[in-house]
Amino acid sequence: MIDRASCLEPCTTEGGNLVGRDPRQMGRAVLEAAGFEPSSPMEVIRAKCLDCCAGSAQEVRYCVAASCPSWPYRMGSNPFRPPMSEERKAALRASGLKGLVARAKVHREPPSGETQAVAARGVAPKGSPS
Repeated sequence: MIDRASCLEPCTTEGGNLVGRDPRQMGRAVLEAAGFEPSSPMEVIRAKCLDCCAGSAQEVRYCVAASCPSWPYRMGSNPFRPPMSEERKAALRASGLKGLVARAKVHREPPSGETQAVAARGVAPKGSPS
């Protein structure tokens, strides 16, 4: 639960009305005390997409709001990030960071059954012209 009161402050330019505090000025300890947990930007985008779709991961997957700036990132990964090279994976394994490799997301085409389900909903499969 977020402590809303600790996230607001009166603003003189707004007639003393409460406005959101600048989180850059609050510091990590104050943010955590207010109830926020540290998260990566990808986790935050995915959480917002789930919120927008009433908590349904399937609806996030089927989202047609392509004009939304978060749309390409809605699955919780950055599709613009190049895949990890085999050399980099080998170096990570050698340095004992196997967990990082295991969590690395692989961008792939959906299975054929999923492609058919998407087509049935009237959404063009990934990679096909719209």
